[in-house]
Amino acid sequence: MAKDEQIKAMLLTAAREVFREYGPVKSTMADVARRAGVSKSLVYYYFKDKKELFQQVILQMDRHMQDELRGLINQEQTAAGRLRVLLTRRFEYLNRAAARRKVSLERSLEYYPFFHPLMELFWDNETGLLQEVIDFGVDRHEFCVADSYAWCRQMAMVLLALDHQVFMRASIPVVDMDAWAQVVDTLIKGLQCPD
Repeated sequence: MAKDEQIKAMLLTAAREVFREYGPVKSTMADVARRAGVSKSLVYYYFKDKKELFQQVILQMDRHMQDELRGLINQEQTAAGRLRVLLTRRFEYLNRAAARRKVSLERSLEYYPFFHPLMELFWDNETGLLQEVIDFGVDRHEFCVADSYAWCRQMAMVLLALDHQVFMRASIPVVDMDAWAQVVDTLIKGLQCPD
């Protein structure tokens, strides 16, 4: 890893800790610099402002989740198995996030300007991962989907809407994984090609 990449990774780690502790509104670039043990000017050298830094932390976390999901999905031999793993793990992630997000609605609204510019990218990432699974199933004649992109785009919208509900609610719902497994089975049956 190049030195610039190492410094940036160190700053992102420090920023993630600071944002988790104080939230993005109360955190400062000086807090991040102090946590990383560097000068504030070094933080500004790599990130133009706190909003960019926060967004890079969130994007790093999203990339990690996508990579983790892709690795688990690719271990499955069938399209149904891949979709089941993707949707189950995605909701396990949502439950973990819900448990960590002990923020009020008021504080959630403070986060909105930091997250809003990233929503299209999250939607694209979610759609892409779903489409890999659905296209795998279509190519193997396991799934019959007329327009896989449209199906995946809509499913991604559902997943992001659930994320949004968890993020914007003062009372955090936890997904019932048994009920979710029934939903996943129903989705898979609806996608499977007739015998």
